[in-house]
Amino acid sequence: IIIGLISAAVAYGLQFYVYNYIIADILTENSTINSASIIELAPFENYRTLLIYGFLGIGFFAGVVSSSLSIKKYLKV
Repeated sequence: IIIGLISAAVAYGLQFYVYNYIIADILTENSTINSASIIELAPFENYRTLLIYGFLGIGFFAGVVSSSLSIKKYLKV
């Protein structure tokens, strides 16, 4: 379970930095997009809580499943 939660934190951190890097790159490369308002780019903060809960839930679920499989194999149930 702990490994699943740690991997969730790593996934969230990677998502945060990659999203901000891509947004910054798009805004600097295509300044006409920002000024023309063709596309409105949402800030990462709008999705922060959803991503945290999603990654933590998936990490917890993966940890529980993998732990139960390991215990069943060890105990030969």
